[in-house]
Amino acid sequence: MHCGFCDRVDICAKEKKFPTVFILPGEEQNIQEGTGWKIIDMTDYRLIAFDMDGTLLRSDKTISDGCIDAVHEAVAEGKSVAVCSGRPLAEIRPYADELREVRYFVCECGALIYDRIEKKILVRHTLDPNVAGPVLDAIAREDIMPQALMAGESYVNPDDIVNMAHFHMAVYRTLYTSVARREKDVPGLIRAHCVEIEKINLYHASIDGRERTKKRLQGVGGSHICGGIFP
Repeated sequence: MHCGFCDRVDICAKEKKFPTVFILPGEEQNIQEGTGWKIIDMTDYRLIAFDMDGTLLRSDKTISDGCIDAVHEAVAEGKSVAVCSGRPLAEIRPYADELREVRYFVCECGALIYDRIEKKILVRHTLDPNVAGPVLDAIAREDIMPQALMAGESYVNPDDIVNMAHFHMAVYRTLYTSVARREKDVPGLIRAHCVEIEKINLYHASIDGRERTKKRLQGVGGSHICGGIFP
């Protein structure tokens, strides 16, 4: 059960943490010494799961040939590979052809798991009904673009899609235009179908607004509050 929050998706650029690099045998020479990277031999693992945004995807939301080749090599080594993302299934499907060797899509921060081979949802967790009231109150109090995720689909107000730059989400406008289901009254959808919804994203126009919403919703209905950005 999850409620996600976001204001600027590019704030993480301030972070200077060194990444972890998973390598296949014989690839060690491609990692420069002294980079500070932590190298882990992939032969130690049976399952490899990776995020989409900020990990698999480049800044233009495309997948590099190198990443696709790495997935192929991992599968060839007998590893299970999975996507693990905060995105709904609808926002991962556009990459299905490139990720054809990935069987499991762990979507919406774990609220929904999809089997790409069997083409069916394996696991689905929905929100506590007590979440609806406080979330609707938060939407009314702040400058927010709400997104409801239900059965792997994305429901967004079409006016918000046009205005996504206001919520620091302009890079996702093409994706939302393509896959989101238009719903003029997202709060009404949440009110009527809260127990059928897996996740609610509340995209804020400001950091201050996001922080006020997080305080209002802490501990509501057993929901899990996600920061959405790195401080």
